[in-house]
Amino acid sequence: MYVLLLRKGDGMRFSVIMPVYNVERYLEASVNSVLNQTFTDFELILIDDASPDNCGEICDRLAERDKRVKVIHNTVNSGAGLSRNFGIEKAKGEYILFVDSDDTISTDALEILNDNADGFDITVFGLNRLFENKNEKIYKTEKLFHSPFISNSLKDSGQLLISLNQAGIFPFVWNKLYRRSFLRENGVLFENAKITEDCFFNLLLFQKTDKIKVISDCLYNYRKPARQTLTNSYSPEFLELSKRKFILEKELLENTGCCNEENLQFIYYVFIKHLISYFIRNRAKTAQLTPKQQKSFIKNALADNIVAEVLNNYKPNGLLTKVLTYILKSNKINLCYFTVYLITFLKK
Repeated sequence: MYVLLLRKGDGMRFSVIMPVYNVERYLEASVNSVLNQTFTDFELILIDDASPDNCGEICDRLAERDKRVKVIHNTVNSGAGLSRNFGIEKAKGEYILFVDSDDTISTDALEILNDNADGFDITVFGLNRLFENKNEKIYKTEKLFHSPFISNSLKDSGQLLISLNQAGIFPFVWNKLYRRSFLRENGVLFENAKITEDCFFNLLLFQKTDKIKVISDCLYNYRKPARQTLTNSYSPEFLELSKRKFILEKELLENTGCCNEENLQFIYYVFIKHLISYFIRNRAKTAQLTPKQQKSFIKNALADNIVAEVLNNYKPNGLLTKVLTYILKSNKINLCYFTVYLITFLKK
């Protein structure tokens, strides 16, 4: 359930949708990065997701200051995905851009997107990944982008699954601009998942259009906190979500005529990385799993049909992936457990 506080107005070029939850120290900087755009024909929809801090009050104050800001107050916490759905429902812009409330966009982002959006259902752009230390100071910036490209067929769109993943920018929704009518025509919305909902959203959409443009400009600034690591990110549903992601990836490749051996090997490789990530996450302190329980999760995962399919069909190239695949296929649970322990230790 949510309460709507919106002003009436005509259609516009862009709707920027920003879910807001527990980010009071970053919120104004994020909002200002949108309000200070060189291109001004947009609305900014803030969805206060029943935030426990002062975000709701900050949203209202920002709306009073600038008529382009519109606020939705969720009465219960719904998660980023469902909050974005509320924003899509109320958006009036020709194109939709998603921004997370602890990140920022460059001041010319909308101007550049305005120059590139016409005629395309999805416009993909690059990002700056900002690495923070424990004092929240940026110590490294990494630019992630794909070379300029325009799809001319569904096969081109399907192949982008591979090349955008290789560039490190496929899963996210905040480095993509979506034509609003395209979203509504296809009825694609975000799922109610704590993680990977962005990726599911894109996997469904990329197989529905041959009108995708990629630009190399890095327009989004993604903040990566020091505390954000696999070793403290327990997620009991991660394996099931990874399996669903793999199924959707395979479906996209099949539906776009891109299901060749090379592409299959790539998504096999990605799935195995997720499988190892799942085992590492189970070692997090927040998981509170005993060694016996961790081994049980490893045993059950290796007995899964999709996991077995991937392990049996994957043909590793590098020495490390060959060793890891051999260990996983051996089905020796203690050896797998020790390997995960060793990887976790090396990561730390």
